[in-house]
Amino acid sequence: MNGSLQDMRLAFRSLRATPVLSIAAALSLALGIGANTTIFSLIDSLLLRPLPVRSPEQLVSVSTGPQQSQRVLSFVTWDTMRRTDTFENALAYAPPSRLRVTIGREAEMLRARPS
Repeated sequence: MNGSLQDMRLAFRSLRATPVLSIAAALSLALGIGANTTIFSLIDSLLLRPLPVRSPEQLVSVSTGPQQSQRVLSFVTWDTMRRTDTFENALAYAPPSRLRVTIGREAEMLRARPS
């Protein structure tokens, strides 16, 4: 017991002798622990937990093509799908797009989101 108390005193004296190094080590540990916690929280919420729906095995994604850029449905197609009895519920999403807005001689790229 006495030896471990001496070891603790020696450790604290060493930390006090090099305060810059001690602060850098503490900040590095804090940053690493914070980053790991953030990454694990994201992975846990996105990949490990089940989806908050009644029957996740019944979820489907409908698209018009195999590539991400071809996953666009017209409103008529969406409206027809929504009104059929094939799906219990339906959801449509449109990612933001970039628009070039010109006022006078000034042009600016803006992000637009469907409402």
